Formats: sequence, structure tokens, C-alpha cells
Amino acid sequence: MNSVRHSKKQLKEALNTSYDELSEEVERILKNPTPLILFNLAKRASGAMAWTSNALFTYLASQTKVGKKRHSEVFNAEDRELLKKIAEGEDIDLHEYPLPRLFRLVHKELVYSHLNRRHKSVLNCAKIRPTLVLVPGVLNEIFNTASFERGTKTLKRKHGFNYFVPKVHGTRGVKINARLLEEQLKEYIKNHPKEKLWLVAHSKGGLDSLHFLSHNAKFAEKHIVGLSTIATPILGSAHTEHLFLKALRLLHKVPKKISKDVDIIAEDAQISLSKKYREGWFKRHFEELPKGIFYSAVALEAEWYESHIWMILTKIFFQTNKPNDGIVLVEQARFPDYFPAYNFGVIKGHHLIGARSSTYIQEAMIEAHFILLTYLKAL
Repeated sequence: MNSVRHSKKQLKEALNTSYDELSEEVERILKNPTPLILFNLAKRASGAMAWTSNALFTYLASQTKVGKKRHSEVFNAEDRELLKKIAEGEDIDLHEYPLPRLFRLVHKELVYSHLNRRHKSVLNCAKIRPTLVLVPGVLNEIFNTASFERGTKTLKRKHGFNYFVPKVHGTRGVKINARLLEEQLKEYIKNHPKEKLWLVAHSKGGLDSLHFLSHNAKFAEKHIVGLSTIATPILGSAHTEHLFLKALRLLHKVPKKISKDVDIIAEDAQISLSKKYREGWFKRHFEELPKGIFYSAVALEAEWYESHIWMILTKIFFQTNKPNDGIVLVEQARFPDYFPAYNFGVIKGHHLIGARSSTYIQEAMIEAHFILLTYLKAL
């Protein structure tokens, strides 16, 4: 499937799904008009507009591209040999070919495979696999699906991947969300005792997951195979010390009656994300994390013109010369050297590539993790 067919398929899916969801919300309003239902309709409508407009733009842009590179032009002989070794489980010198290079290569091959139907990749997903637990990040409530859920649904149809999405609060701190994860994951295992879980966490979801693991090491050793973070500021974000956000936190303490039950500026989440809090917490607690599971991290990087409109705005607001995805700096989205983990390096993409409205090939991101972790005998 080339990029034109792929973008056309995404546009069709965006139109059909948006129509179905909006129709359902309209029916609910006609039966029982309430402020909450009206709010849900507005959220659905804004999400549908973002998704369909983005899909339409991508489809129109794909029409202007002339000619496609053949596989032999995209991958050199060394690349093809490495892919073959990964597929067949042969040894690769990780000093000569570091994990970030292998991850980028696997991801690149999978993206090419999704865009070119005639290409038969040497890489395949094994039949035996754990259940994916998609842990979303900050302000996930404004989206209709969890990060990377659109791509995971496709993988479920294609490969039989099983997954579920625990409910966490996008504006609350790591302690509250860690408790929510504990309750839901233990309940899930109670109902599915034979399954193993693989946490795939986006952004702050990775921090919530780390806190959950630090308090549930025995449970994790028995039921969880690992944690993979995507664009997670593992050692914190300096953005929380931006003068504007600091001023908001000070103002937030004044009108307590207004925000008694609602954290209108996500203060808990801001504190949980802060560089000062995160660095200190990880140094104090990393030894409490379960040692019988794997940890992996991948960072994202995008220029302002490659970003989602929201990410363009954040790049303007949080100006920096360091590589970033619009929210998280590349250097922040990796585990420290003193902690045993797989740092898979950097992939091109803005912070919201996991959103349903993104035209990013989310399947390739999840598959790349699965294939390389399987090769490393971590899965």
C-alpha cells in the first residue's frame, strides 16, 4: 500500500467513525438533553474535526508526491542483513550496532511495509504475546481514545494483540494514578489470571506506571513482563518551571473556592512532572522497581513545521534549542545510565503522534517495540 492508498484509507476511517460517533451523541441529546451530554457532543465534534481535517490534508498532500523509492533504494545491503539477523534471531554486536540504530531500522522497515502492500517484510510478530496495557498521559480526557489505541486496534485485528486501557486522571498526580493502576490491573489479573501484562505508556503515563511498579514489585514480578515508555520525561521536565506556569500556580492558591474539587491548572500533574521532583524520586526509588521485568524508552523529535498545530504552539511557548517533540526534550525521555534499561533512541514524530487524529503509522511504533524486545529475549 503506497502513501496515497494509506492516507485515503485513514481519511475514510476518520469520516465513517466520526459520523457514527456524532450520530450516537445526537441521539443521546434528543433522548435526554443535559449539560454533560452537550459537553460530550462538543468534545466529539472538535475531535472529529481535528481528525478528518488532518486526514484530508494528508491525503491531498500525498497526491502531490511523485514517484516512490524502491525498497532496494531505501535500505542498503547492511540494513537488509541486520533485518535478516533480527528476524532469524542471530547475534548482533550491540557495540557496533547500538540499540537506537536497530530500533530505527526496524521501525523504518515496518513503516515501509505499511505503506507498500506488495513488500513482504522479513519481520514478523510472534504468535505468543502479552496483553498490552495502554497508559495515557496528561489531559488524556480531551481525546476520544488513549494514545496509540487506534494503531493497537489495527494490530488486534491483524495479529490478535489483546489490550485494554486503564482509566487514569490526566490532570492528577502520579500517586493518585498509581493507585488507580494498582486497582485496575489487579482486578484485570483476577479476571484473567493466565495473562501477562506489558505496560506501554505515553508521556506522563510512564511516570504513573513507574510509581505503580515501585509499590507493587511482587505483583509485577509475577504478572508484568515490562514497561515501555514513549516520550516520557523520566527525569522530569524543565517546562514546569516556566514563569507563566509558576505564576499560574501562585494564582491558583488564591481562589480556592473556585477550584476546590477541580484542579483547573493540573497543578498535581505539573508537580509530578517537574525536573526537581522526578530526579530526586528516581534516585531514591529506582532500586525499589521490580528487577524481573524489562524497561525500555524511546524519545520523539520533530521540527516545528513537522508538528501538530498544538505542538507548534507549545514550541513557540516553551522555546529551546534542544531537540524535542513539542513537549518533552529528547534528553529527558531516556532512562539514566545507572539504571538497567533499553534506551531505543529517537524516532521522528511530535508529541501527539499517538492521538487518533494523527496520521502517524502507530502500528509501526508498537510492532517495532514488540519485534526488537522479542529479539532481545525480553518479551
